[in-house]
Amino acid sequence: MWKLWILFIAMTALTWAGTVEMSSINYSEPVQIIEGTNSKSPDIAIDSKGVIHLVYTKTTDNKDAVYYRTYFKGQFSSEEIISPVLIKGTDGFEFEPKICLDSKEHIWVIWSSKRNNQWQIQLRMKSEDIWNPEITIPAANDQFHPVICKDTDNGIWFSCESLNKDTARSIYLTLVRDDGTLNEIALPQQKGISRNPTIIRGHDGTLWIAWENYQDKQNDIYLLKVGENRPVRVTSGPAYDTNPSLAIDNQNRVWISWSNDQQDDGSLGQARWFYLQCYDGKKFYEPLQKPNGKDLSKAGVDQSFECPQVKIDPHNRIWILGRSSQSFYTQYYSGDKWSDIKVLSNPEDWGGRGQFLRGEFDPDGNLWIVRRDVRKMLLQQISGGSGKSEALKIKPVHKTDTPIPQYSSASIQFHINDYSVYFGDIHTQSLFSDGVGCPEEIYARGRDRYQWDFMALTDHEDFVGNRISPTEWEYMKSITNSFNQPGRFVTLNAFEWTHARYPKGMGHKNVYFTQDDPPIFYHTYGDSTETKGLLDLIKPYKAVAIPHHIGWTGIDWENHDPELEPVIEIVSVHGAYEYMGNLPIKHRGGMKGHFIQDGLNQGLRFGIIGGSDTHGMNWQHGVSRKADSNLTGLTAILSNKLDRESILEALRNRRCYATSGAKIYIDFRIEGQLMGSCLTTKQSPEISFRVIGTGPIEYIHLIRDGKTIFSYGGDSYFGSSTYKDTDITLGTHYYYLRVIQKDGEMAWSSPVWVSME
Repeated sequence: MWKLWILFIAMTALTWAGTVEMSSINYSEPVQIIEGTNSKSPDIAIDSKGVIHLVYTKTTDNKDAVYYRTYFKGQFSSEEIISPVLIKGTDGFEFEPKICLDSKEHIWVIWSSKRNNQWQIQLRMKSEDIWNPEITIPAANDQFHPVICKDTDNGIWFSCESLNKDTARSIYLTLVRDDGTLNEIALPQQKGISRNPTIIRGHDGTLWIAWENYQDKQNDIYLLKVGENRPVRVTSGPAYDTNPSLAIDNQNRVWISWSNDQQDDGSLGQARWFYLQCYDGKKFYEPLQKPNGKDLSKAGVDQSFECPQVKIDPHNRIWILGRSSQSFYTQYYSGDKWSDIKVLSNPEDWGGRGQFLRGEFDPDGNLWIVRRDVRKMLLQQISGGSGKSEALKIKPVHKTDTPIPQYSSASIQFHINDYSVYFGDIHTQSLFSDGVGCPEEIYARGRDRYQWDFMALTDHEDFVGNRISPTEWEYMKSITNSFNQPGRFVTLNAFEWTHARYPKGMGHKNVYFTQDDPPIFYHTYGDSTETKGLLDLIKPYKAVAIPHHIGWTGIDWENHDPELEPVIEIVSVHGAYEYMGNLPIKHRGGMKGHFIQDGLNQGLRFGIIGGSDTHGMNWQHGVSRKADSNLTGLTAILSNKLDRESILEALRNRRCYATSGAKIYIDFRIEGQLMGSCLTTKQSPEISFRVIGTGPIEYIHLIRDGKTIFSYGGDSYFGSSTYKDTDITLGTHYYYLRVIQKDGEMAWSSPVWVSME
């Protein structure tokens, strides 16, 4: 009996020890590096004396520059500009700097820069307090996302991706000596689209590289020991696996982390989480336990865990640093236990944050992390938890191939007169504002997973503590243009003009262009601080502006311009705004007089569209009806071509309609005239419609002047009828169609205006 008591006491002591060790981690108060919305993309390196070296970009006079400064014993050095943004004639587009120290502790900084209309990699080295001249890496195509690590000898390794018209295809790896000589290393050729590399040196000098590869509608992670001929496939399945990160443990094993959007039930959706595996050169392993705190069904604003960075401290703890939809997280694995998630910033402080939480260890084993938080850039120390290092408990990974789910196909088979019906989502956000996922992921998912015909990325130009920098706007256009394939999948350059709520402001409007290289207009300064100024600025570009979630943030009906604001979004993740108290899809907020019917009842003329307006959250704000908020709004256009000009032409002529995310077909006519038309008649107009649902139709309602004048009910996927409005009075009236399926999906046609004489 006494032996059992001793065993019990020993096990309890071990449990207490583990709990105490996990709870003894100390997070210092963050130190503010810089305040404001104009700083982006910080990175960190620490030398053997404990000096912290920082790089980041900052916007001044609508140009971006790379800045460098140090932090030591509580003091910041002055900022140094290390890119030539202030030199006359430079473009001022500097992007995603990275920093590292070589074996002699020379400082190396690498970034992507757009100059003379091409994105190239720039390098600078600092030795003996002198910055050497820039080294421009020659390349035939645009290059992005450079990463860097030191060589065992003098110099550094860097890798980047190369972009051509059909998105990023190649990964490059180059050794740079401290005398500036370059030695490019050939990597195994791989089918598909390779991008987003990461590299690390093992304790034995081995160089490892990991990256994403997109082929056959799958985005998977690959790992390569440089010098070998064949990469190892880390992931396999329909999920979009992104942002690989590497670390080396004390047994020289490679740890790799990434995130994806596969839900716990195997479906694919909006929420994403990190994954962690270990590779010993032969097999993959994973921690014994799943991370604490994972909840992909969470309904609050603080969801997901993406863009992970993996670090291993001197006590053999595996740290994961990443971002949620509205905060930053840290979590670590020690022995066989996961710590709880540490939330670093208040998720209720809604706003646009940076993409990555970067970290490095100082000589004492403390982890320093740098992040671009809401309206400021912060540096923070994580210390404590010291003690005897525990062996990491791992188990073999059981890999299974998950079949790719089938979604409804592109709907080009539907025709109305000489027009085809095309579906697309033109209201999406990425991690560059307050969404999740990178632009490449968002476009690839829409094209190949949901099989949409067209898309637009509409990140907020300046909203909740974050402004799209000039360089970020250039980058977004590069990615948008690379995905644009007329006739197959069309992408529009766009942004969200994000004014304050009405009546203090003028609400939110998305702006869409047909050009490859349009400007961005900020609502916070210049001539675009109000609707009239914005519309005047976009008119020469033949762009359109589209108000949205109008019943929540309001709309300035008094400034409505039917030429430049030809349509209004009726439905999104925020709900449906046809009328106050909309059913069966409810809406967020409710401003009297700011719904679709209110504008139409004023005699204004506009068409109706839908868009998802995703912000990276399941059940967004408790309003979204779907866990996958990517599927909460669609626009259908009637066009005889699929290209940028034809999409905007259809919107300008109101030859379009909205759905709540399902590809519902609507053919709505009055006297043979299609939706969006205006006509004059002296007799009772004949109205016809034909609807093909994605599920059984419950009702089809014909609306005239805000009132239902005819309803059609049924249980099939099809509905069609004709109706003669014998009760029409003299004057002008608007008509539109509302479709409600039994599964709650909805659709709305654009109106037809009839003037009765």
